[in-house]
Amino acid sequence: MTPEPSPTPALSSRGKLAIGLLFATLFATVLGLVVAFELDPTAQPQPKLPWRNGRLNHQDVIVLSMVLTTLGGLFAFALRGARTWGRAARIALAALVFVAGLNYFYVRMGLHASQFAHRWDTFHYLLGPRYYAELDYDDLYACALSEITTRQIPDSRPVRDLRTYNMRKAGEIRAEQPCTENFSVERRERWRADLKLFTEHGGIGTLRGAIEDRGYNGSPFHSAVAGYIADRIVLTEAAHQLVPMLDVAVICTMAAGVTWAFGWELGLVFALFFFTSAADRWGIIGGSFFRFPWMASLALSLAALRARRHATAGVLMAISTLLNVFPVVFSFGLLLRAGVQTVRDRSFPVPYRRFFAAAILTGLLGLGVGALPARGPGNYVSWFQNMELHNVERYQGFGVGLKFPFIFRGGVSDETDRVPERTRKAWFREVRPWYMGLAAIVLGLAGAVALKTEDDVEAAGIVGFTLFFSVLGTVGYYFTCAAVMVLALHRRAREPMGAALLALFFLTSLIAHFALHQTLYYRFMYNTVLSTGWSVWLLLVLGWLAWRVGVFRSWRSPAP
Repeated sequence: MTPEPSPTPALSSRGKLAIGLLFATLFATVLGLVVAFELDPTAQPQPKLPWRNGRLNHQDVIVLSMVLTTLGGLFAFALRGARTWGRAARIALAALVFVAGLNYFYVRMGLHASQFAHRWDTFHYLLGPRYYAELDYDDLYACALSEITTRQIPDSRPVRDLRTYNMRKAGEIRAEQPCTENFSVERRERWRADLKLFTEHGGIGTLRGAIEDRGYNGSPFHSAVAGYIADRIVLTEAAHQLVPMLDVAVICTMAAGVTWAFGWELGLVFALFFFTSAADRWGIIGGSFFRFPWMASLALSLAALRARRHATAGVLMAISTLLNVFPVVFSFGLLLRAGVQTVRDRSFPVPYRRFFAAAILTGLLGLGVGALPARGPGNYVSWFQNMELHNVERYQGFGVGLKFPFIFRGGVSDETDRVPERTRKAWFREVRPWYMGLAAIVLGLAGAVALKTEDDVEAAGIVGFTLFFSVLGTVGYYFTCAAVMVLALHRRAREPMGAALLALFFLTSLIAHFALHQTLYYRFMYNTVLSTGWSVWLLLVLGWLAWRVGVFRSWRSPAP
């Protein structure tokens, strides 16, 4: 077997300072732009920003994203010769990350809204936790309708009933008076004042669409932590614009921590992929509140594994899981390795003992935190009931996963692809055996690689992403976690094939950006182009890694 390569080196103290300053400067720049131009989005005339006076349009920013993605792929490929890089290359890579980050946080934002705060999502994920005790998961839309006039939202308008997830007329819900006893007098006055942020100054148009969505769905732990913070904010127009800066800080901290752990080359390539990935463009859950801590916890957990701090990694993995549930799959690779080694050696390996003990203890404490506000342990009853409605089998228009390429029937625009979801389900049932066969192959390869590799980061990242992509495939913005695949390849990044695969990973995003540029149709970009690109890429990665760690050699060896 070819000797295992050494991992990319961690940063020196001086390097950590430089990286810290890079991401602190990025945060400060975004904050400065928000303070200078966004604190009063109702002001007239509007600040003369490029996207508000016609100098920059959607296609221009997609092209900018394509250029940044291309450069990111070139830097990823250049990792194979990183030992020869000098200061100029480091400065160029850092500058590219800064530009990509600014484009991600701020420039793209202007194409989706006329202000920094994303009203659609803050309505759900700021007001949802802020009034978790009163609204639970069922009454966000009903209580909003009780305070909104029929002129703003007519009785005839379709609205989602969050108790059943069926669409009903707004007047029917108003007639039931479902929100008469939810609030105390004081809290109802604050609710009414907060709601004005979403009904005045043109916001009612966004709100009309928002109440057709699927509600606030944060876990009880997310609701407890986000609600504690949100409940202490004096919510004004200016504060509403500043609230998203919490997620900007979280992402910058994540990028700095990952780069400290994995070295400046791989860490900055990770940041580049995160900022240029077609799956997450900040336009859906960006500009909102407390939407990215799960991602930061997940990435920093892998950074802790890289530093062999398994207990810290377990704590962070548990926090990510408590916040968003599905990150638990990124612990399955370690669980698989621990189980096999325990059977073989008749002793549970100490590093995994630390990881799972810390994760379980943190998980139990987190479950307790989730039971503190509102209905106590009843929070979990409400949440499970909500998830039963929310997680029925769906083929989301902006979903990503192994299943989506199997239901493509040729539509590349909204005009040519108006297909009901029940029809898509029927199509998928026809090809389900093919999908299940391919899923079994990729999951088998991922498990085999996890057992043969010597690296816990590789095992956790490969198995976690393969499970999430192949089995759970969900809305595209949760695939911001795809960036951890850059970290999973950290031991291979300086091999020619490893660097080529990283560059190809950027290419998948480039092709998806190009498809969006040509069609401006998100379903085609997510369901078909990105899902197909990642399916092919994942097969290449797993096949190469299986060969690289000796899986196929083991299969050929005779039984002892």
